[in-house]
Amino acid sequence: ALLFSFSLQARKIVVADKTSFQTAFNGGQDKDTIIAKPGVYNFGTALRIPPTGLIVIKSANKDSMAIMQMEIQIGDTVPDGKYPKRTSLIFENMHLQGRYGNMTTASAYIISLNNKYMSMDTLAFRNCEISNASRCLIRSGQDKGWHSGEIDWLEMTNCLVHDMNSRGNV
Repeated sequence: ALLFSFSLQARKIVVADKTSFQTAFNGGQDKDTIIAKPGVYNFGTALRIPPTGLIVIKSANKDSMAIMQMEIQIGDTVPDGKYPKRTSLIFENMHLQGRYGNMTTASAYIISLNNKYMSMDTLAFRNCEISNASRCLIRSGQDKGWHSGEIDWLEMTNCLVHDMNSRGNV
């Protein structure tokens, strides 16, 4: 009965457009899986790292990856180090692009901690294509003289990284 009660907490949310994905991601709960149908989802900087445990984001069809054009950030309203749980984000069979809207690769990251302190358990990219990002895949923000936390497990398994900026940073 105990295992059954835990499985009731995890949700599988199928999304087919920008609005439903953004709602599911920004309101994500621990152990949620967001399944994106094929298409292009252009979010700009509207996605915020959920202050929860594990969130899995994957394409509904691994042969036709959903394309996410975005820069995921920590919201400015979250005080440094005040996340109640260490977040984990796992991307599977996704095409993640830093280029979005009228932004160019010179001004877009994939994940930006935005000079906020945050520690993550896991950040994993599995069978993903990553392209069109700026200076780096993950911006941690050390320009205030302190670090932005740590990532205990950073994974890139079977990924293709291409068309990054001219300096070639990942």
